[in-house]
Amino acid sequence: MVKKNTKTPAARATYIVGIGASAGGLEALEKLFRAMPVDSGMAFVVIRHLSPDFKSLMGEHLERYTTMPVISVMEREIIAPNTIYLLPPKKDMVIDGDELICTDRPEDKVLSLPINTFFRSLATAWGGKAVAIVLSGTGSDGSAGIMDVHESGGLVFAQSVDSSGFDGMPRSAIDTGYVDSILSPEEMPTALKTQKSSSTIHRHLRKTRHLNRVFQAFLNACKPSTILISIFINRKPSSGA
Repeated sequence: MVKKNTKTPAARATYIVGIGASAGGLEALEKLFRAMPVDSGMAFVVIRHLSPDFKSLMGEHLERYTTMPVISVMEREIIAPNTIYLLPPKKDMVIDGDELICTDRPEDKVLSLPINTFFRSLATAWGGKAVAIVLSGTGSDGSAGIMDVHESGGLVFAQSVDSSGFDGMPRSAIDTGYVDSILSPEEMPTALKTQKSSSTIHRHLRKTRHLNRVFQAFLNACKPSTILISIFINRKPSSGA
């Protein structure tokens, strides 16, 4: 049975792991949580595309593969470590500090991108303690949100294309160039533990990759002839003897 948390936790989660999934995502979630230690200290928020008329049994399903509490967020929930939180149908969710906030999705809302919405709030609220994971699914939801997580210093994982039932979402995320690791779901828990323990090195590599992208974008925007002319104009004449 899916639980509801009404108590303030004694400890704070070490990291918040936002997980976006759509078609084929349930199988990926099973594999991820089967391999995830139940005492990692992290909290997990699953944002999965669901039809408004669909009665989700995802909570009961995930409880077969982990002993972590599984909570369906209806309005507001204080986040506890070693807990899985689920987005119900017809809702959108954001995170504000240590609290998850669920709101009704407007009925006239044609395009819904709940994964982007959550990832962006996660980047703002948790910065370098944020993790965004894009699992199997169609479309491109999550690809914009992972850029915010990346720029805030957080980690970004995407499911490998060959392990995805539907590769649209993982492929779109990978194509942004903002994904730190491309893995099968069962490989992600070990990678999380490794990258958490080397966060200082990770931040240094992140800055280096960002500078490389900026420089490459500059080169791509400039024609070779423009660069040569600029070098020639700004070249200081050598002083004669």
